[in-house]
Amino acid sequence: MSPIADMFKRIMKQACRRRVEKEEVRRVAEIKQLCGGYITLLDIGSAGGIEPRWRSCRSQVRYIGVEPDSRSSAALLESSEAKLFAEYRIVPMAVWDKNDSVTLNFCRKPMVSSHFMPRRDFVSRYPLSDRFDVLSSASMSCQTIDKVLSTNSSPCDFIKLDIQGGELAVLQGAESTLKQCLGLEIEIEFLRIYEDQPLYGDICAFLQARGIEFIDFVNLNRWERTAYRGFGQCVFGDALFLRTPEGVIAAFEEGIFSIDDVKRYLAVLRIYSRLDLLKQTLNLLSVRGDCLDDDYLRDIGVIIGR
Repeated sequence: MSPIADMFKRIMKQACRRRVEKEEVRRVAEIKQLCGGYITLLDIGSAGGIEPRWRSCRSQVRYIGVEPDSRSSAALLESSEAKLFAEYRIVPMAVWDKNDSVTLNFCRKPMVSSHFMPRRDFVSRYPLSDRFDVLSSASMSCQTIDKVLSTNSSPCDFIKLDIQGGELAVLQGAESTLKQCLGLEIEIEFLRIYEDQPLYGDICAFLQARGIEFIDFVNLNRWERTAYRGFGQCVFGDALFLRTPEGVIAAFEEGIFSIDDVKRYLAVLRIYSRLDLLKQTLNLLSVRGDCLDDDYLRDIGVIIGR
């Protein structure tokens, strides 16, 4: 590459970086305008840290992480990121569908540890399968999410759930929490990585029955037999589930949700770039005519216009 071409490449990279940084600043300002306060994010299986799409708006997030593996929970509390949230807490325990005890299998890679045993016949088809080696197992005291949040006196606006096959069991212990929850991002499997684990369809049916609908896949992971390059067999992904605008406004009219809950719902829609749902929520609110002040409506109009 010639010196001129190399210089031009550097200039273009710097320009792109500045544009991305500017967009992020504006995005954070928009989320702050929409929610008018703070969003409580419950991160179950927090070993990997906060999801990237939430990272830029950490100052507006009250974060509650649930992580039973002491190797990960200690690192999270000591991380520099912990200081960037409005509030930051880690609950160092297991959660399940009952207040009892559950067996946790600690794998070589902490992030793939699970209550369920890995399916060796399946994972051995792919590279780096030794990360699923079970190094030890232990019975851990566990609570339901409803119990954890009642103890911490913290309602929850949004749930991120990634606990390697135990997602449905955790949801079954969160009946009260789900009544106030606006949405969830859940790791779902299409194929069983672990023995007897529930799959995507089981989670969809459970949440649908509670007024929370599947919206989209925000990430899909494919495994090849020789590498991890984004190709191959679609094994798992991350799915977005949300209440519908119609459901949120109905809950507002019934007194289940406050207008602040509706604002946080609008902020969540902005975080996930669901502007069609944002506009529909505003259309439904406009019928009432007196829910949002003129300044707020003007700010939303600018956001949508962009």
